[in-house]
Amino acid sequence: MFKGFFLLPIAALIGSGAQHEPPLYASRYSQHGSRNETHPTARSKYSPVARERVRRLEAGLVPAILIKGQPPPKMNLVDRMKHYKVPGVSIAVINNYRIEWAQGYGVVEAKSGKPVTTQTLFQGGSISKPVTAVAALRLVEDGKLQFDRDVNEKLISWKVPQNQFTEVQKVTLRRILSHTAGLSNSGVGEYSCDDPKPTLLQALDGFPPAKNPATRVLITPGTRWSYSGGGYTVLQQLMIDVTGKHFEQLIDETIFARLKMRHSTFRQPPFGRSGFQFAVAHQSDGKKFKCPFSYPEMAAAGISSTPSDLARLIIDIQKVKTGSSRGILSPQMVERMLTPQFDNGALGFFISGEGKSRRFSHGGGNQGFFSYMVGYADTGQGAVVMVNGTDYWELVHEIIRGIALEYGWSGYLRERSLAKVDSKRLAELVGRYEVSPDWILTLVDQDGRLILMDDRSELLPESDREFFMMDGREFNFTTDDAGNVNGLVMRRNDFIIRARKLRA
Repeated sequence: MFKGFFLLPIAALIGSGAQHEPPLYASRYSQHGSRNETHPTARSKYSPVARERVRRLEAGLVPAILIKGQPPPKMNLVDRMKHYKVPGVSIAVINNYRIEWAQGYGVVEAKSGKPVTTQTLFQGGSISKPVTAVAALRLVEDGKLQFDRDVNEKLISWKVPQNQFTEVQKVTLRRILSHTAGLSNSGVGEYSCDDPKPTLLQALDGFPPAKNPATRVLITPGTRWSYSGGGYTVLQQLMIDVTGKHFEQLIDETIFARLKMRHSTFRQPPFGRSGFQFAVAHQSDGKKFKCPFSYPEMAAAGISSTPSDLARLIIDIQKVKTGSSRGILSPQMVERMLTPQFDNGALGFFISGEGKSRRFSHGGGNQGFFSYMVGYADTGQGAVVMVNGTDYWELVHEIIRGIALEYGWSGYLRERSLAKVDSKRLAELVGRYEVSPDWILTLVDQDGRLILMDDRSELLPESDREFFMMDGREFNFTTDDAGNVNGLVMRRNDFIIRARKLRA
């Protein structure tokens, strides 16, 4: 899996937040041989306002960088799908605390002609984490888990191995949910249909046939943020141990059934389940994988869902936050969940903005899929986008930015201007930066250009300490009291990563 997100988160009552999308299931973009044609639409199913918004969005995708004083360049959705070789896209848009519209584009499988609908399931990757977090917080409210106790007190089948780091601080639920537990493995193992699958205990200890190393504490818990799929794998075992239920059953009962998320599952392998239509995983060249991948570490990466179903979860959180509805969590627990614990890392979600701009979000990428969900905490707005292509971060966020522009989302889009940085200042930024012990970023000077060697992307200066990339990544370099560069803070959309500069 990619490094987290860089290289790239109830009472069964009416009013719980569950909403039904408009009854429109036609796809607008299909593949016939080498040609892509636009299907006739059924926009009459929408309100006139929604129809016009959908029309503008389809021609109004927005790039990552907006230049001050210039109108934003807009791109066509179908053209961008062709550009990225993405077979299928599914979108749901939330406005005024309801799903205003949902739509499938393209095909379930390249050259198949079978359209994506609003009921087509996509693998959600790390979107599994905020879904799992909501269920875990429900267990806290039920008295089965505690925020700040050592998880080893509740773990039965497996224990977090103790070492010099756990002698100082303990691994707790709060720290796992906020990626501050110091646990290893930013990603988790991915298993094709031909691969033997490990048990959860084998995955935790890195025993064959597990593909990931053992999950261990590498940093003193509570002292640093370090994205950890391994931490959520520990949480999966913890939730199984305290409930005595299979993980997928627990999530079904706690979330999916209560919110009527009828097209969502954590079952592994997910494909082939009766009555469900699954999108097929595709590579970056547009060709499909031999077969889908499965993820025994379900809490970290195992969900398959639709944008409409995930939007129902967002709406449930939003309505509880405003006090207008009962939901899975209490208003007090929703506030705790949306409170940053370290930088903008909250409990299962990432938090950005303040006031009316405050929003909670999470992305996810498995082999052959990429997804993103975002909801505004106080305005009842948001969206979910899912695609069946590998690492198509750019297309997903072009769509999200187009939605943000169309719906006037507060604080989402930023404009940029370029500055000049002299060679001496540039030389101070060159070096190696440690995000975590197994994740080092390397910056070099190539003919006066600052290059991130991890993906050979250029950092463009907005000042001598503030840089950005054309894909939207932001870099702010930090200094010590003497003015020497000692680290960086990297942002991408709603995510923050800190890294300390290593000595030469």
